[in-house]
Amino acid sequence: MLKKKRLVLLCLLLISCILFALGTLAFKRMYPLDYQDVVTAYAHEAELPISLVNAVICCESRFRPGAVSSAGACGLMQLTPSTFRELVSELCLPPNSDLFDPATNIRCGTYYLQKLIKLFPEPSTALAAYNAGIGNVSEWLADPKYSRDGRTLHTIPFAETRKYVKRVLFAQTIYENIYSQKEL
Repeated sequence: MLKKKRLVLLCLLLISCILFALGTLAFKRMYPLDYQDVVTAYAHEAELPISLVNAVICCESRFRPGAVSSAGACGLMQLTPSTFRELVSELCLPPNSDLFDPATNIRCGTYYLQKLIKLFPEPSTALAAYNAGIGNVSEWLADPKYSRDGRTLHTIPFAETRKYVKRVLFAQTIYENIYSQKEL
């Protein structure tokens, strides 16, 4: 009888381990890690958590460097051509820099995200600005319907932006927990 209980417990433990491994593999497929040398280098340069940069790239382009949105945003971090040109100028990159080049796109995207976090220190507010634009977020922060303190959004009026912020923050949690990307 004791051997049978031990065998059942051992089988349950083995099944649990297999299910955990399969679950982890499924999450790793849904939340991939590509371009990690570049992501790590530019996340550190911009003093951003690697998990946040991976989360933005995953939610923006699913790590597809040729991605183009219906709004015309391009590349891994989905930058509009006009924003990209401004960032290229600010970073003193060659004017003919390629928006679709993974390293250039990640460098510009992390720099832009850093600028937004300096402007809007609350991460969810900075992410809302990444999605909806600085002008919209500035207006929302000035409106008591959306912000009580002028720094934090308690309500994001655009449903798409609200969902985007939740998706990125959830993805960041996944990257932190599955890949142990908790630095910075």
